[in-house]
Amino acid sequence: MVDLPFFKEGGLKKKSEGEAQASVASAKSMEQQEAGLRHELEILRRILARYEQYIEEQETKSITELKTLIRPHDQKIVALSQEIESQFHPYIFENDFLAACDRAIAHVSKIPTVQMPINFWLSFEDVEAAGACDDVGKAVLLCSMLRCLGSNDARVGIGASKKSYVIFSFGQKVWHVDLQKSARILPKAGAEKSSSEYMPNSAQEPNEMEIEGDRLLYSFNDSTYEDYTEQP
Repeated sequence: MVDLPFFKEGGLKKKSEGEAQASVASAKSMEQQEAGLRHELEILRRILARYEQYIEEQETKSITELKTLIRPHDQKIVALSQEIESQFHPYIFENDFLAACDRAIAHVSKIPTVQMPINFWLSFEDVEAAGACDDVGKAVLLCSMLRCLGSNDARVGIGASKKSYVIFSFGQKVWHVDLQKSARILPKAGAEKSSSEYMPNSAQEPNEMEIEGDRLLYSFNDSTYEDYTEQP
């Protein structure tokens, strides 16, 4: 009979005990690491709270500066847009823009939305690296991508609810993107809007500047800022 070491009496028991001890040690190590991270996060939270006013002063954007957030020629935006365009053979704006738009929406929608206790802006490179962003930052990212993909009038809209939208015209219709729903939406049948609405110099009354009942306060892209609250 062949003598198999792992069949020796007590062999399995000793191995099992060793694995159990290693598992307990690993669990304790993970608990210690998690506790350390919680302490670090609490310290960082307190530091942010201490300098909250200073940070927000530096991060606050004027009306003119808001337009600079939309950067269709940013290196990261160009790379993301080229990746989408490469899925078409070739990419033709008139034929493929809406499909490309859906791909851009899908990409941005995968980024988790986080709300920080302070107002701040991240570069597109930072957003992609962190894998998270706030609501407005995601709208800015998507708008920049749509501009890079060929839209002349894609813009970020901010509603009275503080919700962010991306608005653009295509095919004589105006679409809006609700990133919380991860979809582009056309106004309901019978209420289609022309391509002049939600766009600069629109003659539309302020109380009609609404997206699904949310009144728009202002909208902007890299060339235009529109404040609907100041319209007569």
